[in-house]
Amino acid sequence: MPITVEQGQQLIREFCRVYPTAYQLSYMVRATQEEIFNETATIERAGRIFGAYFSTGRLAAFATSNSRDANDFIQTIRHEILGHFGLNTFRSSEKRAIINAISETRKQPTLCGLWSDVDACIPVSRNHSKLGRSFVLHVKQSSQIQPSISSMYNAFFTRSSLHVRSP
Repeated sequence: MPITVEQGQQLIREFCRVYPTAYQLSYMVRATQEEIFNETATIERAGRIFGAYFSTGRLAAFATSNSRDANDFIQTIRHEILGHFGLNTFRSSEKRAIINAISETRKQPTLCGLWSDVDACIPVSRNHSKLGRSFVLHVKQSSQIQPSISSMYNAFFTRSSLHVRSP
């Protein structure tokens, strides 16, 4: 069952307690994606939008009715904040090193499914976007991270300002 706006706001507060840097962002939690974007941004027209990160305004927006449950909503928070915002906390050279490391994972048979998801999300040949998307998906699915990329993931947290703090 989808979560309520109030439950979504509470999950974001809990997330920020674990990742204090996330307090730097503004949050918009609404029941529907139309409330975030506009009345024409329906699921039929725009697809199901779980969340969005707007780097220029440092705003993360979430549509609670599109999440199946609290775990699904938490995955969306991880995707938007750790993935999109987190990747942008690095200097250009560090970001390039991460992107290059991600590019190397395309050759690994155990990650074919993830790369298929990336290719489906970004069908046009925009390699930089695909590499960034793959990083975001790796972060979102951190509990399923393959050992071959776990060191890159750990490096992300130890070198970024998004250090995990014990709850």
